[in-house]
Amino acid sequence: HEPSRPRKPWRVSWVERRRRRTRRFATKREAERFVGQLAEGQRRGEAGRLTLEAWVVEWIRAHGAEWVKRTRRDRADYADRLILPYLGAMRLREIGRLDVRQWRSDLVRTGVTPHVANRAVSVLSAALGAAVDDALIAANPCTGLRRLPEGAKRRTPATL
Repeated sequence: HEPSRPRKPWRVSWVERRRRRTRRFATKREAERFVGQLAEGQRRGEAGRLTLEAWVVEWIRAHGAEWVKRTRRDRADYADRLILPYLGAMRLREIGRLDVRQWRSDLVRTGVTPHVANRAVSVLSAALGAAVDDALIAANPCTGLRRLPEGAKRRTPATL
């Protein structure tokens, strides 16, 4: 809030495409609405039409060379089996935290174990984190999402 500017005293600053951006608003409500849109990824940019499926393919192609072979294989497997059939058609900027929670609960409802669901969420989070780094979305909707409780495995001691 900058009271020295009577016409538009509210300012919002954010980083987009590695550049600092600023926009001024007349009321606090307008500024807060804009901040909410930034956090949800609703502000459209050059990647407004990019789907999650297209991004994950590009992400694995671009960053996969840095990963160990098993990591590359596992991430591609989780993406093909659990992420893209459910969320692949959604636009990258339209994916919100509620969508991720619903997707994860759908996975568990269809018989996926909590451990596998947590791993799938971590793969999705890594892909969306790379999208944040590349300034395609404003925030990662998986950030702050708590893991599902996996429960302790029941182990029986080996007998002699």
